Amino acid sequence: MSTPKEAIAEAMNSRDLRSRISWLFIGFFIFAVAVHIPIPGINRPVWEALLRQGELFQLLGMFTGNALNKFSIVALGITPYINASIIMQLLTVVSPQLKDMQREGGDIGRRQIVKYTRWLTITLSFVQSTVMTTSLASFKEPVFVSKHPIFLGGLVLTLMAGTCFMIWLGETMSEKSLGSGVSLLIFAGIV
Repeated sequence: MSTPKEAIAEAMNSRDLRSRISWLFIGFFIFAVAVHIPIPGINRPVWEALLRQGELFQLLGMFTGNALNKFSIVALGITPYINASIIMQLLTVVSPQLKDMQREGGDIGRRQIVKYTRWLTITLSFVQSTVMTTSLASFKEPVFVSKHPIFLGGLVLTLMAGTCFMIWLGETMSEKSLGSGVSLLIFAGIV
């Protein structure tokens, strides 16, 4: 019987395990860098004053790894994906077609549900980023340097792209790392 130290040393000799652990840390590094890339055109002093007023923003910021507080390109985080996954799980219980697709469709059915979840994620990220952008643009203190529709539309697209990037990163981590990439990104955001 080997000691725990010997077992760890033997496991680390596995090339596949080293690769998976490397991908785990690469994913965390990419996430950390993305959190620190701010969206241009944000009036930082006004945004920071707004954050100090409400505890809800601070709580939401905790789940995005402070990305919301920094108003970074990944400010929405993977919240739209989590919401879409929950909605799809509820729909598979209610809808007989989705239930059959999940149970009897095999791998093809599961891939189709994943595809629906991604499209629902994009829709939810559009709705969430639009509501967030228009709400912040309506404040009397200017959170954004411009209220022009093209600027606000670009802001919505940037937030949506950040969510899509986070989903891609999470799925890549799931394939090449240890465990569920989305869960690991949630963990990284909270830590």
